[in-house]
This record gives sequence, structure tokens and C-alpha cells, in this order.
Amino acid sequence: MKKTVFALAAGLLCAAASPALAANNPFQDVPKDHWSYDAVTQLAADGILEGYGDGNFRGNQALTRYEMAQMIARAMAKENIPAADQNLLDKLAAEYQDELKNLGVRVGNLERNADTTKFSGYLYLREQNQHIKNKHTGKSTRSTVNRAWFDLISQSQVNKNWKVVTETNTIVDLNKDKTDDTYDLYFASMFADGTYGKFHTQLGRIDNFSQDGGVVMHNPISGGKFTFGNKLRTTLTAARVSCSSLPSLNSGESFDFGAAELAYPASKATNLYGAFYQLHDDKFKATRGSESPNIYTLGFRSTIAKNLVLTGYYLKASDTTAAHTKDTGWFGALEYRRVKLDQPGTWSLYTKYANIPEFTQINLDTGHFRDYKGFEVGGFYIPAKNIRAHLRYYYGKNVEDTAITKNLVRGEVRIFF
Repeated sequence: MKKTVFALAAGLLCAAASPALAANNPFQDVPKDHWSYDAVTQLAADGILEGYGDGNFRGNQALTRYEMAQMIARAMAKENIPAADQNLLDKLAAEYQDELKNLGVRVGNLERNADTTKFSGYLYLREQNQHIKNKHTGKSTRSTVNRAWFDLISQSQVNKNWKVVTETNTIVDLNKDKTDDTYDLYFASMFADGTYGKFHTQLGRIDNFSQDGGVVMHNPISGGKFTFGNKLRTTLTAARVSCSSLPSLNSGESFDFGAAELAYPASKATNLYGAFYQLHDDKFKATRGSESPNIYTLGFRSTIAKNLVLTGYYLKASDTTAAHTKDTGWFGALEYRRVKLDQPGTWSLYTKYANIPEFTQINLDTGHFRDYKGFEVGGFYIPAKNIRAHLRYYYGKNVEDTAITKNLVRGEVRIFF
């Protein structure tokens, strides 16, 4: 890439060259008896050096050092150069290194500016059918989701330690035929990201995942995250949380949020996790029995056999409003094989069990687990590079009232870029 841009810039400069420009060039002329003039003549005869912008080398015309450097730059961008010509080209590059540096700085700056911002993300297309049945009343509710979701992430490098990250989500309801009120656009993230050795920080609006992969929380926060430590990795978070999709038990408005998360590699096969989350708002007094309710988690992730990974988490909530309210949760997953986005044909299977009372979570990444206990089975498949298909089935019972059941089928195709 750099050579291509370098050659293009040099070519444009050569095409724009004129006798008047050469006369005003700050570099001295290259006489015909200079050794490099003969070297350039040889490279032109071998078809390595193309000369001026019109493809001709005018051997009867005097050259400036700047014009010589332009020609050398164009030749350096070529590939599969014979060894003898490459040696000659290397000698010329050494002779005109100052002029090449002058040309290269300008080209290099353009390349650097173009490369400071990188974009990535994905598009997913989802079809989901959900059925909730209440055995007390005999009533059932069916709902469908037909959605397109576009996630665009930009990373702009500021210097070797800092970059700026933004993440924009665009959601389209494909069930609606109208063009109005069928989509939503918002910023999930907009933060400064800094790294100094083992210390890493994020400051701003962050699309935050709890360390369990979003079992306790997946929701934007406004504040700061600080990660440090070598073997024992510690992440401290202090922020405000505000999202209209949060369950009403969380106060329905913004609230203070703090967290301390620990990760420790017990062995090559097993990682251990522990976390403490605290919420604070005066409205939690009514919904959770305290203005500052807490959630605690302990967990592990372990490769128990070839291609077999077991994950488990225990969740505990404090300060519930009534004695019968569930305050203990569990989550477990067993995964067989792993997919690789760059390897079409790879696949994986998994099963999960989740018992997630509403007080043991803030905002789940997988919302169908909230306040339900049940199992999920599913699988991933890579039909083509950077395309992932996902199929899942879930069945569960309400934690507080087992007469209420839920089953869900979801199919999704996610395209990464």
C-alpha cells in the first residue's frame, strides 16, 4: 500500500514537472558525466525506470536531483525487479536519500493521515418468534422480531497511547412497511481510549459489558473504566447509567453505577472471575429495599477437554424488598468447538442454563433470560469469510411464578467488515 501511494504521488509530481519548475528547484543539477546519470540510463533501458510522466526518458536533457529522486521513487515502487537492477537502484537510493526523504515525508504524511481512522463493524439480519404462556389464565402472547441492525465502529489514533472510539447503532424494524418510525439511530459509544503498558482506561460514553459477557449488564455508561494489573487484572468503573429500555425496577431514570471486577488465570486452561457492582439512586429504596443495592458474582471459564469449554457464574443480590423475592442467580454454558470468521465451514454448538432473577442483573445482553430460568441450545456456522449464521432455541419458566413459560426461536445472519 505504501509503495503504491508513493509511486502514485511521484508519478503526479513527474507529470507536473516543467523546465520553469526545474529551474527554480532548490537542488543542484545532475551533470551527464555523474555516475548516477549512467545508472538511470541503464535502468531505463532495462524497463525499470519509466522516466517522465509520459513514460519517456530523455537522455539528452539535463536532470535536477529532484527529478532524479522522483524517477527513483517510481522505480522503487515496482515489484519483481532483477537482482542486478535492484542493486543499482539501492545505490541510487543511497545517493539521493535526502531528496527521497523530502519526497517521502510529504507522501508519508498523507498516508499517516489516511490511516489514523479505521472503521469496522457489522450488519445483522434477525428473525425471532417468541411465545409466552400463562397457565393461570390460559392466555398466551406471541411476538415476532424482524430486524436489521447496523453497528459502525470508528477508531481514530491520536498518538501511540491514545485513540478516540465511536460506535453508532442503526436499527430498522423490517416488519413495518412505512418509512417513518421504522428505524432508530443512536451513539452507543464515544470515548477516549488510553493505554500505558499494563494500564488501560476508557473515558466518556462506553458501551459497557460486565465481565461475564453481559449476564449482569450490557448497557451504555457515562464515566470511566480503569484496568490494571499483570496476572490479577482489575477493572474499576465509576459512571452514570441511563437507558429507557432498562427494567422499571432500576428506577426508570439515570443512576450512579460503580463496579470492581477481577480476573485471574488459575492455569493455562482455567480463568477465575469475581465482581462487585453497586447501584445508587434514592428510588432504589422502593424497588430494591436500599438506595445502594449491590450485586456480587463469582465465575470461571475452563477448557475441560479438546474443543470443549465450560463456563459458570454465581450471582447474588442484596437488599430485596420482600422475603420471597429471589436474590440468587446461576448461569452456565458448555461450548463445543469454536467458529473462525476467516475460515468458511467452521462451526460450533453450545448449550446454556440461566436462572436470572431480576434483582441479580442490571440490563442483560440476552434479554430473554431476564427473570426466567431455563435452557438454550444453539449453534454457529461460517458459510463464507466474515459471515456468521446463528440459530438458537430457548425454553424457560418465570423465576417467581413457574406457571408462566416462555419459548423462543431466533435465526440471525451477521456480516462483519
